[in-house]
Amino acid sequence: MFEFGRDLRRLFSRHRPAEDLGWLELMPVAAVEAEARRLSGEALRAVAAHAAWLKTAAVWREHGRRRGRQDSLDRADAAVADALLAANGPGQKAAGRLAAVATLLARFDLSGGPETLEAARRLLDELQPAPTQALQAEAAVLHARVALRAGMLAAEATARRDALALADAAQVEGQAAGLPMPWLDELALERAGALLEAGLADRDARLLNQAGRDLRGLVEAAEPERRPLTRARGLALCGAGLGALARLAGHRDATRQAAAMVEAATDLFTADHSPLDWAAVLVARGDLERPPSLAHLKAVERLLSPDASILAAALRERRLEQEALTAEKAGDLGALERIEASLRRRLGARAAGVAEPPRAFDWVADQIALGHVAAARGRLLGRPSRLPRVALTEAAALAREEGAFGLAARAEALMG
Repeated sequence: MFEFGRDLRRLFSRHRPAEDLGWLELMPVAAVEAEARRLSGEALRAVAAHAAWLKTAAVWREHGRRRGRQDSLDRADAAVADALLAANGPGQKAAGRLAAVATLLARFDLSGGPETLEAARRLLDELQPAPTQALQAEAAVLHARVALRAGMLAAEATARRDALALADAAQVEGQAAGLPMPWLDELALERAGALLEAGLADRDARLLNQAGRDLRGLVEAAEPERRPLTRARGLALCGAGLGALARLAGHRDATRQAAAMVEAATDLFTADHSPLDWAAVLVARGDLERPPSLAHLKAVERLLSPDASILAAALRERRLEQEALTAEKAGDLGALERIEASLRRRLGARAAGVAEPPRAFDWVADQIALGHVAAARGRLLGRPSRLPRVALTEAAALAREEGAFGLAARAEALMG
C-alpha cells in the first residue's frame, strides 16, 4: 500500500504543482496517515522548513477530514505552529496563518461550534494584506468559505446571499491567481451546497438551477481516475438536492434518479478509502428510497473514529432508526423498549457525570433516535405516536446553532 503511495507521488509530481495535493484522493486513508508521518519526520530535517511543515499540516488535515480524527487536526495545528516558527518574512507568516484557518474550518466541519468559526473569522480579520496574488486569492477563498458556513448558521436570506456573492468573487480571484484545483473544488462544492440550501429555504428556482448547473460542471470536470472523492461528493450533493426537490413535489421518478446519483458515488471509492466520505453517502442514501441496510450502517460506524464527528452521530442516528424499524416490522415491542432504555441510560450517565459530557450533536442524535422509537411504538400499537416534541424542538434549534444542519433537518422532519 505504501509503495503504491510513493508511486502515486512520483506520477503526479511530473505534472502537478508541489502545493496541489489533489493526488491524495487516490490514496487510501491509511496511506494518507503514513504519508503524513513521513512528512513530519522529513520536515524536522528540511532546509526549507516552512514549506515542509505547511505540506505536513495539509496532509494531516486531509487525514483528519477523511477519518474523522481530532488528533490528526491537532497534529496539523502543531505543524502550522512549526511553520510559523520557521517563517521568514510576511509572505510565509501569512501562509501559516491561512493554514491555521483551513484547519479551523476542518474542525468546524467535523464537530461544529460557532466559536470555532468565529476563531477562523478573527484570524482572517487580523491578517495583513498578503504580499502575493496567490496568497490574496487563498485568503479570499477562505473568507468566502467561512462566510458560507456563517450564512447557514444565521439561516437568514441576506447572510446567505452575501456569502454567495463572496464565493463568486473568490472563485474568479482564485482562477485568475491559478490556485490549485483542490482549493477551487472545495469552494465550488460548498458554494453549490449553499445554493441548494438557499434555494430550498426561499423556494427560489433560479438558485436551485444554478446549483444543478455548477454541480454538473464540477462532476464532469472531476475525472474518476484522478479525483474520485471530489466526483463522489459532487454526485452525492446532486442526489441530495434532487431528492429534496422530489420530496417537496412528491415526484417518485425524481426520487429514483436522486437515489441513482448517490449510488453512483459509491462506485468511485470504498468505505475504508475515506470513511467519513462514505458515511456522508450513507446519510444521503438514508433520505432516499433505498436506505442502507442495518448491517452496512454498523460496518461503516465501526470504521469511524470514536471521537469522530457530526457525521458519526448522524450515522448512529440512522442506525438506531433502522433498528427501531426492524423491531417494528418484527412486532417486537420488547426490542423497542430495549433501544429506548439504552438511549436513556446513556443520556442519564452523561447527565450524572458518570460518562463524558455529551457533545451537542451527540445529544441531538440521541433525542432524534428516541423520537424514532416513539414513532415506531405508536405505529406498532396502532395509536398516535407520543413524540418527545419539546426535546425534538430543542434538538433542532441546538443542532442549527452548532452547525449540525443535517441533524436539525432530521429533527424537524420527524416532528413534521
